[in-house]
Amino acid sequence: MGIAMIRFMVRNSEPVTIEHVLDHVDHVARLVGVEHVAIGSDLDVVGNPNAVNGGGFDPRTQPNFSRYEYHEDGDGAITVRGLNHAKRVFDLTEGLIRRGYTDAQIVLILGGNAIRVLGTIWKS
Repeated sequence: MGIAMIRFMVRNSEPVTIEHVLDHVDHVARLVGVEHVAIGSDLDVVGNPNAVNGGGFDPRTQPNFSRYEYHEDGDGAITVRGLNHAKRVFDLTEGLIRRGYTDAQIVLILGGNAIRVLGTIWKS
């Protein structure tokens, strides 16, 4: 399960922080095991949300959006502060260390699980 880093997908009200994203990691790890946790791909390389299906950059115009309780931070951003820049994986890693994840578990979360699953799905 890829953990999203867009504020209205992380929490339905303000404030939304990196700690809330880490809470999702913890929840999924407890629920199904750390070998099933990954980073969501909802942001581009510089931390901008990706528009899909020609809906433009306003997420409210995207298909099936009504299930979310849309909200922004005080500056109008829909990304999570601290996770809206190109080096966000470093901040996420520090958070995982703070939460007590082992090096091996962090490797799985940061890409090992995705490599395993995609390698299973996309046989060479």
